[in-house]
Amino acid sequence: MRRIHYILIAVAVLSVLVIMFSFNKSETTGNVVDECNAPSVLIDEVCCLDSDADEVCDAPEEVVLEETPTPVEALETEYSSFKAKLYLSGDILASETALPQDSEKISQFVLDKTVLSGGKEYYGKYYLYTYLDQVYNEDVMCNIEEYYGAVLSDKFSAEILAGQKTHLTEFIGYEVQGTPDRVRYDMTCVGFNSRIEWKDSYAYDLVVKN
Repeated sequence: MRRIHYILIAVAVLSVLVIMFSFNKSETTGNVVDECNAPSVLIDEVCCLDSDADEVCDAPEEVVLEETPTPVEALETEYSSFKAKLYLSGDILASETALPQDSEKISQFVLDKTVLSGGKEYYGKYYLYTYLDQVYNEDVMCNIEEYYGAVLSDKFSAEILAGQKTHLTEFIGYEVQGTPDRVRYDMTCVGFNSRIEWKDSYAYDLVVKN
């Protein structure tokens, strides 16, 4: 009788162990079951959805995060390289169309007018024009140095505004006494925004008209 009692206890303990093992296996393997209710199906002992019927459990939906668009940086204004020129004339030009297409770097300039200024006689007045080869979208400042031979005689400045092409730099006159045979104008221009620099030089042989 006592042996039967022990056997019943052993069976009870074994039952408890089997139940605990089954519970632990269910927790570690997920939905491991023998049967599944529609619309789920049993794949590899796992009850899951298989919407495309490829016998592979559907993956959980991925959370798609909307990326914040990167702000487009404002494009910097581009400036083209410019070309500046000088033009020495005996007349006031009526319009930009009267500007020469290609000013000569060295040319002959005839002095044929004499005016009195401060008790001194001058050949002049003549007009020194600064102009660009076309219209640009920035202001340009030009500094000009006048040389009699190798000697610095005078300095001028000319600002050509954006959208314009020409600027009357200065009235030019040459003293009757001591007029050089040649005058040279060295020009340095800089764009206000781009800081592009342009340098050039123009020389004129001065000849007195008989």
